[in-house]
Amino acid sequence: MFRTPEKCNSDSNLPKIPDDKETSPPSFVSSRIKRKRSEEILTDLADFKAEMKEITSWMDQQNSERTEITSALRSIEESLTFLSTKYDDMCKKVDLMEQERHKQKEYITILENKVENIMKAQRKCSFELKNVPRSVKESKEMLLSMLYVAPMFC
Repeated sequence: MFRTPEKCNSDSNLPKIPDDKETSPPSFVSSRIKRKRSEEILTDLADFKAEMKEITSWMDQQNSERTEITSALRSIEESLTFLSTKYDDMCKKVDLMEQERHKQKEYITILENKVENIMKAQRKCSFELKNVPRSVKESKEMLLSMLYVAPMFC
């Protein structure tokens, strides 16, 4: 039960309608007129693309410089850690050498005291002859014969 609209046999009234927009009623259906792009927009777009390429190349350059700097910093850090360990080792060696020097100094004073004691003991067992002329062939027996008392007390 569908109905179709009635058809009319009327003639169209289009040629009689004036073309003036002032006399015609407003049209609610309109065609959209697109604005053509100006040359400035195209040049601006090209400039923007060029700037973007420059920025990306600059960023690539900055990234490569950053990687070089970080590698240099790593090598400096490794050198500093190496030098730090060497410095610590040298400090330990110097401390050990100072301790050894202190022990050797103590041992030297002990040896000097022993030498001094030996010299004192030697003086106790010896005697000195004064005002005795020297002869060319002097011997121990000659010196003992000069003495009246010949015993030696050691």
